[in-house]
Amino acid sequence: MGSMNPQEARTALDQATSARARGAAHGMRPGWYYPAMGLSLFLAFASFSLGLGTFGVPLGAVIGPVTLDMVARNTAGASPYRVYTTPATRGISNAFVMLTAALAAVGLVLDRVADLRWPMAVCGVAALVVTVVTGRRLDRARAAELRETEGRG
Repeated sequence: MGSMNPQEARTALDQATSARARGAAHGMRPGWYYPAMGLSLFLAFASFSLGLGTFGVPLGAVIGPVTLDMVARNTAGASPYRVYTTPATRGISNAFVMLTAALAAVGLVLDRVADLRWPMAVCGVAALVVTVVTGRRLDRARAAELRETEGRG
């Protein structure tokens, strides 16, 4: 590897700054992303209430999110998973995971132990709401973090 002259270094820095600005503008999820992800999780949860867990869980918890990620990446230019681990979004992401896991646990206990009919579907609706609310909060936190970083840079 050869050394860079000052002009090459300036060009590389300008390109990196430009790429960061494009990422800030396009790195947020499209408006449909979080509702669609919530519906996917709802499908995974509700499939227990409908007796379709064998199909609904893989579809709603794996295939749906992976497909949505690919479409969002093509639309927005960035994977949503990368913005979930920044300092500004880590707490929100962790809260989302814990809330969703708690909803699944409560729904399963009510479904299996209390022998109620629709608890997983109800918890799925709650997971949909949690997904939309925390997802939008993630985008706001990430946008604020990028604005703050640009202000310092």
